[in-house]
Amino acid sequence: MSTLELFDHLKGITSQKTQFDPENIEHTKNYVPYIISRFISMCDIFLPYVNELNKYLGQLRKQDHRLFFWALLPQRDVYFKYIKKKKDVSQEDKELVARYFKFGTRDAKAAVDVMTSEQLQQIRDKYKHGCI
Repeated sequence: MSTLELFDHLKGITSQKTQFDPENIEHTKNYVPYIISRFISMCDIFLPYVNELNKYLGQLRKQDHRLFFWALLPQRDVYFKYIKKKKDVSQEDKELVARYFKFGTRDAKAAVDVMTSEQLQQIRDKYKHGCI
């Protein structure tokens, strides 16, 4: 039997409604209550329930945590949109963009956030080769 991964656990809680066997090491190995709660909280309608359960996160067993969500969440496919961290921008890139567009540092950071890596590379190349 293969080890259940994060998304297998999420499907088992929502769309498939599979039972959780706490004695089976394959079921409990990758079940991390914090990560499961974090993904479920990405859906706004479940946020109050996750917030309430997080008060007891350190005190609950894995099977109790899973049983709570298993009983609470409807049996349907749920898309949990994971919010990613914004990309880190180097100070040098911000300075180059500020010089290139004649922006202040705050505007340059906002511009770098929406630029693709190819656009940033073009600006770097122009300053590297002395075209500007």
